[in-house]
Amino acid sequence: MMSVKNIFTASIAASLLLTFSSCNNEYEANDSFDSKIKGLTIKATTDNNSRTSFNDGKTTWSEDDKLNILISGENNSTPTVNEFTITNAERAEFSNNEVVLNANSVYKFHAIYPAGEINTTSGNATISIGATTPIQSGNSTDHIAALDPLYGFCESTPNAVTIPMKHTAAILKLEIENTSANNITIKEVKVKAPTGVVIAGKHEINIESGTISPTTEAADNCAITLSLDEPQTLAANAKHTVWIATAPFAIAKGGSLLFTVVDSNDNEYDVVKSFASGREFKSGVILSTQIPINAVAPATTTVTFDFSNSATFPDNAPTSKDTAVTALTCSSTPAGYTTDIYAANGCFRSTANNILTINSINTNEDSSEYATISLPQIAGHKITMIVINNFKKEEATIGWLCDQSDNLLISKKLSLNNTASIYSDTNLSTYVTDDSKFYLKLITTRNFSYGCKSITITYTRM
Repeated sequence: MMSVKNIFTASIAASLLLTFSSCNNEYEANDSFDSKIKGLTIKATTDNNSRTSFNDGKTTWSEDDKLNILISGENNSTPTVNEFTITNAERAEFSNNEVVLNANSVYKFHAIYPAGEINTTSGNATISIGATTPIQSGNSTDHIAALDPLYGFCESTPNAVTIPMKHTAAILKLEIENTSANNITIKEVKVKAPTGVVIAGKHEINIESGTISPTTEAADNCAITLSLDEPQTLAANAKHTVWIATAPFAIAKGGSLLFTVVDSNDNEYDVVKSFASGREFKSGVILSTQIPINAVAPATTTVTFDFSNSATFPDNAPTSKDTAVTALTCSSTPAGYTTDIYAANGCFRSTANNILTINSINTNEDSSEYATISLPQIAGHKITMIVINNFKKEEATIGWLCDQSDNLLISKKLSLNNTASIYSDTNLSTYVTDDSKFYLKLITTRNFSYGCKSITITYTRM
């Protein structure tokens, strides 16, 4: 396997290049006046013959490294997968002495490293990207290379073939910092994505297009636990960097990643990174973030949407009933989360009263004229309390909690008949926010508008 330090340049701009050249001069006569080349040597180079680097380390190859290359194209002949074995680790040269190609014919070359199975019909390969339980040695990045398969494709004659090799993994660079006055010894770092977001394991890649999709075998791989081979003791203000290779994935708007640092006493330090606009974690990209740890993270997280604050609303939010819209996306205070508001008859920011106003939703419970307010998802947490601060006592307004399928989750409807209406843990304890999306559904039983000053949601770590 590649023993690199490892795969990415600082800018991730350079791709590993595999340059093909003929390795001997065995030519044979051909009726089609197309001479044949037997044997190919593949040389792994980058621009200016430098080696791809990662964290100031050089890419090196070990003596047992191999590539698989699917070669197809000559007169629609049956594609063949050919194994190329390293012949010169220092010069990064791989060879196959049995391949016979027509010198002037155009072929398709699909390459995969490390050598694995390639489907001769589709050109797809099954690869493992990242791992659910990787191990890091000290400050080393040596573990990254084996978790980041390379792939490449080109069409060319065999006389001048260059395959631009690309990375499959995204890299998380996590800087753990002890912000307390006491030493903390860390032994594990965990990353948890929302349910259904696969971040490691077996994937299928179309080598020609670069499309990467998780296999059913990896469907439940939504978390990674990186272990340190030796626990690292951090003094006050000291830092330690960990590197985690993941499959490419995306976090939806308003979603989050949960990072958990585990110390030698099994205390857990949680840090939630939220993405108000969503975030893609793409192949070949390093994403850096800081993970401050102090004391054991609080058991609860509170998110507030303060509708008395103009910053909660988008810049173009309407400010009158006449310009009301049916949909608004508002931000939390402090920032980091969003809520999507739907109102059948429109909603707007009331500058006179500094509230969110939802136009008349005069209806019975079965009517289509209602309003909904979505609640953010936080990985590894459940909702335990919702406090709705109303503009005034709204005796005729009814609200309850529903899931994305419009299933009623709170069996008892609660009238918003107090200035502060509270949904408590009694009703909410089972609603895990990384499994489902939830929203508040509001109706009224007579024709008037509803005003909301703020909504505060409390999440409890599971």
